[in-house]
Amino acid sequence: MIVMGIDLALVNTGICVLNNGVKYNGTFITSKEDEDIIRSIQIANNIISLIKKYNVEFVGIENYPYHSYPFGNYSYRIGETVGVVKYLLNQNDIEWRMVAIRAHKKLFTGNGGAKKEDMMERVIKLYGIMMNQHEADACSIAYYITQKQKISEE
Repeated sequence: MIVMGIDLALVNTGICVLNNGVKYNGTFITSKEDEDIIRSIQIANNIISLIKKYNVEFVGIENYPYHSYPFGNYSYRIGETVGVVKYLLNQNDIEWRMVAIRAHKKLFTGNGGAKKEDMMERVIKLYGIMMNQHEADACSIAYYITQKQKISEE
């Protein structure tokens, strides 16, 4: 199964596509100068383009961060972006699942509170390539989906 993991953010969205190894990893960067809705649409359209390019069958999206960022209402702002992405996934008949942050980190590294460095090191150990922190989180999410999919098929 071809799986995409998404570490969704308004500035740096990490993406990883897995299918017996890493097929794609990258980061979408949007401008802080643009309104949130413009950024959300750009992110969602880029995701749909990659889904079509790599024939992605299932998407995992990191669940909402409920902690408080220094810029206040981030959870609401990212929630709106997640809504735009979910809408386009549904419109394109792509199956998706929200993935709890601690759950994917625990399965990927053995530690639900893994730090950025731990995530990037695990990617190197598993796949032999370097990724930034956003891509490593996306890879962990995709990995989580692939492992859970295997369990449900058994």
